[in-house]
Amino acid sequence: MKDTNSMDNKDVKTVQQLRLLYEEVLYCVNKITELIDNKFYEDIEGIVTRRSHVLQDIASLKRSYGKALPEKFDELAEKIKLIDRENVKRLEQLKAETASELEITKNKSKVLNAYSGLENTSGEILDYNE
Repeated sequence: MKDTNSMDNKDVKTVQQLRLLYEEVLYCVNKITELIDNKFYEDIEGIVTRRSHVLQDIASLKRSYGKALPEKFDELAEKIKLIDRENVKRLEQLKAETASELEITKNKSKVLNAYSGLENTSGEILDYNE
């Protein structure tokens, strides 16, 4: 682990910038959790896009830095991964629930259409109106 006292000014600025970027990603994953909790699903995509751009900036900055980062970055990265995994799990569960509800709705719609008295001519070659 590097001590900031033994780093030159450029290294200190890079580490500070990386810290800010990691905190931005942490903010994004926490915001996604909040949006899921409040069922504001349509806003998640924008936050995910923002998080992806920040992660790209982190990767680029880490490549240009080329030195070992302090351990606190590893801890922060693990915290981010943990929250991110939980968010993905929750979204996959919501997707499965939505797919199930959609299937039930489709089946109800088929039954209603069958008993509605309307002729079902979709997909038929013959014109029943003649």
